[in-house]
Amino acid sequence: MKTPATTNDSPSHGAPTAEARPKRPVRPAEAPAPAVPRTGPRLSARLQSCLSGLGSVVRGAGVRFYVCLACLLISAATMDVLARRFQLYFQKQPVPLKRPLAVMDQSKLLPEYRLHTHQPEPLSEDAVESLGTREYLSWTIVDLDRERGDPACVAHLLISYYTGKPNLVPHVPEECLQAAGAALVGVPRTVRIPVAGVGAPDGRVPVRVCDFESVGADRASLPGASARVDTLKVLYFFHVNGGYKTTRDEVRLRLSNLFDRYAYYTKVEVLFTDYSFQQRASEETSIAALGKLLRKIMPVLLEDHLVDWETLNSDGTDEAAGHAQR
Repeated sequence: MKTPATTNDSPSHGAPTAEARPKRPVRPAEAPAPAVPRTGPRLSARLQSCLSGLGSVVRGAGVRFYVCLACLLISAATMDVLARRFQLYFQKQPVPLKRPLAVMDQSKLLPEYRLHTHQPEPLSEDAVESLGTREYLSWTIVDLDRERGDPACVAHLLISYYTGKPNLVPHVPEECLQAAGAALVGVPRTVRIPVAGVGAPDGRVPVRVCDFESVGADRASLPGASARVDTLKVLYFFHVNGGYKTTRDEVRLRLSNLFDRYAYYTKVEVLFTDYSFQQRASEETSIAALGKLLRKIMPVLLEDHLVDWETLNSDGTDEAAGHAQR
């Protein structure tokens, strides 16, 4: 009897077929592990390299390097001690106004002066930014003792106040009026105008006089733009830390006094025209008209708005400056 032939369907006695092998469970794919920054040997090597380079620089430095380094270290260590010992103030504290300039009492101008019916529009945001402060007063004032046709009948007055900012840089008409279409003519000069009772040396306030010509497209924005005489006389001065100054450098020097704990300055700027703004006053007429105006306006500014400088410094505390806000 013949043995039946084995077919390919019969399993062999060797390795099991694919169907006979047990299947391994499939594991879900795992997310790659986050990369860990290398902070060991590589960082140490970089740090050593930097220190090595710094050491090379220090070893190669000359005597001047060490002298300068020693001076800097000594200055840093002793500056605070010297400031306390000698009462030096490298950073100035602000001096708030007693009252905002915008609320100045116009009734105190009477009976010699009153406000003109035409007053300047409030400054735009761009103009305020250019002026550098929001504390300002812009008035057009009529001298009631002068005829309307008098070229000094009307005073165009601008008072601005600055404090509490580092590196205060005074704004001067020589630069500001150029934006309004005016060109400086000649050299500015300082005159002293008699004004008693306002704390000026010898009773004379120093005033800067500048000549401008109306040029450019913005000529109409200047007072007296249609005047026959095209020269504009602008007079101004500064009241800074209790004193009077006329130039930017004088103001900076006064503000940088290390013995002053506080710092402020206010600028008074004025020009004169007739009642209809058609005629501009000459230099002689402007000086005479300004003296009379300052005798009226400065006592109001000093008594109602500015903090008394002597009182502020004699107190030696922040109480005087804080009292101005109450």
